[in-house]
Amino acid sequence: MRPPTSISPRHLTSRFNVTQAPKAGRVTRWPLLSRTLLALALAGTVASHLSAAEVTPPNQAADNAVTVLQAKVQKAGTAATPADWAALAEACEKAGRVAEAASALTSAITAGYKAPANTVGANQRLGRLWEASGNFDKAAIAYKAAAEVAGLDPKLASESALQAGQVVKGFIGDPLWAAKEFIALVKRWPGTPAARQALVQISSIDANTDDLRKIRVLATEYVVKQFPGDKDLVGLASEQFIRMPPKLGWELYTAYTKAAPALNDLPIMCWTRAQLQAGNGQPEEAYASYRLATTKSGDPRWLWEAAQVTKKPDQAAQTILEYANYRLTNLDNPDWIQRAANTGGAIPAVQAA
Repeated sequence: MRPPTSISPRHLTSRFNVTQAPKAGRVTRWPLLSRTLLALALAGTVASHLSAAEVTPPNQAADNAVTVLQAKVQKAGTAATPADWAALAEACEKAGRVAEAASALTSAITAGYKAPANTVGANQRLGRLWEASGNFDKAAIAYKAAAEVAGLDPKLASESALQAGQVVKGFIGDPLWAAKEFIALVKRWPGTPAARQALVQISSIDANTDDLRKIRVLATEYVVKQFPGDKDLVGLASEQFIRMPPKLGWELYTAYTKAAPALNDLPIMCWTRAQLQAGNGQPEEAYASYRLATTKSGDPRWLWEAAQVTKKPDQAAQTILEYANYRLTNLDNPDWIQRAANTGGAIPAVQAA
């Protein structure tokens, strides 16, 4: 919460138009000293009508409130109520003492505190406080607890679980722990926006251990089942298919595109299909898919891959020269002629000369 704006003589002189221009025909001016004295007098008059809290510096007033409430809970000891601890947490938060606010709110929750209706849940608020104070492990635990509140709307619960995973991934930096949080979310709250985002988060984890590879395989299965036809997840699905063993990747790719046949014509899916076909011992099918990817996208880089995968020398040579043409390279360039010749395929005489 922002502290109340303090009142200064400058604000008062502006508000009450002390220095406004005199009416036409008059040249009277307020001497500087007179203006200053009047402003100070007005400030004193206004201040006399304000409460002590309003004229006390904001931080000092907030700290004073914390001190009073701390004394109250200390005096009460074990008899301190959830409301007492919650009031102390709020006072600490207003004073910018977020770690103390989190500790007080933890005591409130332990004592049975429940957030008022139509407000942020207690554990959700606790997670934000721990995160703001740099206690990221405690923040993740609080966000997870927020997701477990009985009867909570699935959308809100899944969002809290997502926050837990994001804290682990972004601040704690434990990729396996984060991936486990994300995949648990997708399994428990399928089809939610948070589940979709969790799958995106899994795909962006760079580490590549055996445990993470297993989670990625599971994540791809959830993509196929929960978000078929979602074009925004095509890149995610493609990346996961390619990372898998070729046979499993091909099986999941087939199931994914069967649910949404239109995806087959997207350039990235043409390329994915080519990669999987090549990995499964289908070189000429892969060649055709690479060429289709080029046709759909206008991107010549896939011609080069097509030339590498085909087992037909003449086709490889011609495709390399076609790639060179796409690259605006002089077809008489000896380097490209040699690359084509290395395939063992036939080179047109006009280019081989």
